[in-house]
Amino acid sequence: MRDYNPTQCRSHEEISGNPVYSRYYMNGLAIVIALFYLENDMKNDCLKGKTAVITGARRGIGRAIALAFAAAGADVAACDIVAEDGLLHNTKDELEKLGSKAIALTADVSRRADVENMARKTLETYGKIDVLVACAGIWIPGQNLIECS
Repeated sequence: MRDYNPTQCRSHEEISGNPVYSRYYMNGLAIVIALFYLENDMKNDCLKGKTAVITGARRGIGRAIALAFAAAGADVAACDIVAEDGLLHNTKDELEKLGSKAIALTADVSRRADVENMARKTLETYGKIDVLVACAGIWIPGQNLIECS
């Protein structure tokens, strides 16, 4: 991936006028940056034939990464601890619209059994795992990273 160059960043006006960028702008700057790199570095199905497991894919940065991988041609196993709110399956549907053979898996990555099940289902579906993006995490309001366990 090339070095960050602020002169190549999009203005808010450019982002809000572009349907790809504006769709995800509400999720924050991190997603805009992920889409910037997608547009500039992950073109032409550069991940075609690859399988990616992405944890924390239900929303935020994990979701943006999953969409970027799918747009670049990868098949994506989108994983998250929460599935009840429907966001994980919405992400799966969007991945499929981008051409990915996507699956949605519920897994708590702090539990060995869940991780083994996630890996087993991914291997059963795709036959291999080429990339793992560990993006799962939680934030506890009022605590900083040092105080979290």
